[in-house]
Amino acid sequence: MKTFPVLCLLCLVACDGSSGGTDNSPPPGVDANDWDPGKIPPGCEGKPAPTLEIAQECASDCDCKTGFCYDEPYTAPHKVCTQVCLGAAGCPSTEAYKCLVFTSELKYAKGLTTMSLCMPTCKTAADCQVWGDFYTYCGDEGMTYWGDTVVGGRPTCQVQKM
Repeated sequence: MKTFPVLCLLCLVACDGSSGGTDNSPPPGVDANDWDPGKIPPGCEGKPAPTLEIAQECASDCDCKTGFCYDEPYTAPHKVCTQVCLGAAGCPSTEAYKCLVFTSELKYAKGLTTMSLCMPTCKTAADCQVWGDFYTYCGDEGMTYWGDTVVGGRPTCQVQKM
């Protein structure tokens, strides 16, 4: 019967496990307008080119190469450049950065609007000093915690023990 091999081939082609997007497409749930790190943020036209990398302290979106200056409780009282991510997707390097994903419990308890962000990985707090002297803590036990909640599967730089 010749139809069986043809059907198997069609299934292999149609069911290749990809989501249909490219590596440059935003992950599910992330607005495409927030995803393009090369895009000039609104209000930044005509200003000097941004120079700050992820995790460096910023004053506005215009300072950051990613176009996003995060100013919510996770890094308070500091604002830092970062970008939205989803799991392994979205951070520039899976070795240098980890995507932290916040739970809905943290969203409501802390008043978050950004539910994920990229932060630099670390082995010790000293590793974090390259990003800013306000980073005083590196996640422990192989994880990054915010209170009792695991937000990242690797230690990342933190402003303080959360």
